[in-house]
Amino acid sequence: MNNNNSDILKAWWLLYGTFIFFPIIAGIDKFFNYLADWSIYLNPSLPLYLNISVGTFMYMLGIIEILIGLLVLIKPKLGGYAIMALLLIISVNLISMQSHYHEGYAHVMTHYDLALHDIALFISAYVFVILSKKLGKESI
Repeated sequence: MNNNNSDILKAWWLLYGTFIFFPIIAGIDKFFNYLADWSIYLNPSLPLYLNISVGTFMYMLGIIEILIGLLVLIKPKLGGYAIMALLLIISVNLISMQSHYHEGYAHVMTHYDLALHDIALFISAYVFVILSKKLGKESI
């Protein structure tokens, strides 16, 4: 197997762009719900526990996602850890919802498929952190 540093650098740049762009886009969309109705992916216990509305929770999450994307831009390794934490929290949230109904939907839903997707992204973020360390990309 050839350990070609240019391929490693290409992989790092792809992950770097991904973990900047997608959290920022998802964060902005928490204010507009153009890509998805994000509230259906939120365990309703969380905003109740925090004594805030679902909308307020989503706006706060949107701001956090935007900030994490910007953190990756400035401090890739630290931002990678933040992405990992966010994806782990999202996965636990999705799994905790189990089978449930959403108003306006005719069938019972689970979000286990999305939790698996976010766990795969968590692993990708870990690879990004490893590559950031290996390439000395602590900050840009």
